[in-house]
Amino acid sequence: MPPQFPAGDAAPVVTGDRVILCALEPRDAPAMLENDRDPETAARFGWDPGDAALWRCEQTIEQAAAMWRTGERVVFAVRESAGGPLAGIVDAQIRPRPPGAEQGGPAVELSWTTLPAARGRGIATDAVRALVAYCGGVGIGRVWAKIDHDNAPSLAVARAAGFTEVARDDRRVFLSAPAGPP
Repeated sequence: MPPQFPAGDAAPVVTGDRVILCALEPRDAPAMLENDRDPETAARFGWDPGDAALWRCEQTIEQAAAMWRTGERVVFAVRESAGGPLAGIVDAQIRPRPPGAEQGGPAVELSWTTLPAARGRGIATDAVRALVAYCGGVGIGRVWAKIDHDNAPSLAVARAAGFTEVARDDRRVFLSAPAGPP
């Protein structure tokens, strides 16, 4: 049976050791805009920071809520405390096959970003660990990530969260981890 996420009215609250994963909220849009304008973030995700716009961030928040209702994808805000400001975003989505694979069945791919002020403090690692545990808790057996070779911080996060390299190409490293608690 292909992996799937439970559909619901809203994102559940998932706790990590140091972070809380919860629904994105309209109040997160300005922080998302700040992150979208960050040159490092823009380079990693392949957009022009000058194209960042508040309306796009607001639209992303609305889309994230819609995806929770269908179970199509899960998108969580990362916060250091309940009600705290946005520190990052983690998400999981079902792909037709594992990232970087020519064959294989459906797979769950994770991605993450942290706001500049939250980087280098272990927030991303704890958020990814919490997301991996969430995926295991909803019956997903394995998760995947694809990371650019030169993105040392994200590679370190993936490895610290239990991912191991399974393949690479000219641009990316493909990693996988068993889903569930660390």
